Amino acid sequence: MPSHDSNKERRTWTHDEEAALIAIMQKLVADGYRRENAFRSGYLEIIEKQLKVWFPRTDLNLTNVSSKLTVWKGQYYLVMNMINTSGFGWNDSSNMIAVEDDVWKQYAKAHPQVKTLRFKSFRYFQNWIEIFGKDRATGKRSQDSIDLDKVARK
Repeated sequence: MPSHDSNKERRTWTHDEEAALIAIMQKLVADGYRRENAFRSGYLEIIEKQLKVWFPRTDLNLTNVSSKLTVWKGQYYLVMNMINTSGFGWNDSSNMIAVEDDVWKQYAKAHPQVKTLRFKSFRYFQNWIEIFGKDRATGKRSQDSIDLDKVARK
């Protein structure tokens, strides 16, 4: 049963539901539903229908999908801003931001919205690059992230 928070229903997604959402979003991107950094109208309805195919008894709805994508997109941009900042890197094995304590403290002081992200694993980050990223076709950011991690290990 969903928990209630400030009179709003919150729906906790399962790992399988999140993986299905990622797969559906990637298919939409591949099918051309994302153009000029935005999805065409009606994409949420398509996602909702596809989730009902994957999970016939699901209670997921447009509000749940929209909320999950908003959270993911926000986290994607926060992480991208960090790993594109000097002193930050990306650890592919843990799917986490790589940064020294002093760099983190300075950055978090200037950007308080990232305080909870330091030791958080972002299992779908590479997928988010494809789904939300401006340069998904070239894979540039993905390569930059891998290169930063290799430099950090040396």
